[in-house]
Amino acid sequence: MPAPTSTAGAAESGPPRTELQELQLKADQTTDESLESTRRMLALCEEIRPLKLPEAEGNLRKIESVRVT
Repeated sequence: MPAPTSTAGAAESGPPRTELQELQLKADQTTDESLESTRRMLALCEEIRPLKLPEAEGNLRKIESVRVT
């Protein structure tokens, strides 16, 4: 069993964590940060979509008019 680490913060209470627990905590924090970043990116995409839609429709009309002539 891995030895407890001494990197525990002063604000933390409870028994010291093992190296494995520290690594799992860091992995969980990284996953949480990545998930939150993904949520922010999706929110920005949803915010931008109405702005890009008229431009895309205009481009589609141009393509269709070139194809017809």
